[in-house]
Amino acid sequence: MKLFNQQYQRTPFYGVPRMTDYLNGLGHQPFNKKRVECLYKLMNIMAVGPNPNNSKSDPTSFKYPYLLEGLKINHPNQVWAVDIIYVGLRNGYIYLFAVIDIYSRMIIG
Repeated sequence: MKLFNQQYQRTPFYGVPRMTDYLNGLGHQPFNKKRVECLYKLMNIMAVGPNPNNSKSDPTSFKYPYLLEGLKINHPNQVWAVDIIYVGLRNGYIYLFAVIDIYSRMIIG
């Protein structure tokens, strides 16, 4: 558990498969996925990162109407959009937020 905790402090983004590979690479005792999952639960920790349900909408929340339907977009700065992109890095992750002009498809900010 001490080795497990030290590695988790260095790489909190390691999930069960990566942590299993790391512990098995040390050559102590063979670890399997279930054992590593148990250690995560026992130590009350989890990998840092987006979970698979981030993009699922709440069925009870209000759905806004699509306001651009039938609108002719024929000049710059008429309609802007935003986008949030998750970028995974070696030591974690970042989010990139962009404001985009729909007509010219240029990034404004």
